[in-house]
Amino acid sequence: MSSIKRINAVFIYVKDMAEMRRFYETVLGLNAPIVESDMWVEYDLPGSRFALHQGDERILNEQSPLRNTVKFSLEVDDLSSLCASLKEKGVEIVFEPREDFGSLLAEILDVEGNPIRLIQKVK
Repeated sequence: MSSIKRINAVFIYVKDMAEMRRFYETVLGLNAPIVESDMWVEYDLPGSRFALHQGDERILNEQSPLRNTVKFSLEVDDLSSLCASLKEKGVEIVFEPREDFGSLLAEILDVEGNPIRLIQKVK
């Protein structure tokens, strides 16, 4: 019997691919995508991949990203500095860095309202 090895990719459906790419590449600083088309942009992150998938705007307009039951988190080196930088760029901070579950956690929203958990491991 085969076993699951790891999460290969996490992706989110987007309304506006250009604006979401700007946010993830320019504001969050993701490297250049390894796969790129009109419908799919995929980034290589250590241990997994993250992608943006062009969705049907008519369907996405009827849904709230905040009600989505699947979330993802990004591990960072310096959470406080990153949050300060994101705040200067106008990124909405849902909650500021706080210690929880043995790590520092914060949450932000991307330009389409998708929540992103940021985590810094406490050593």
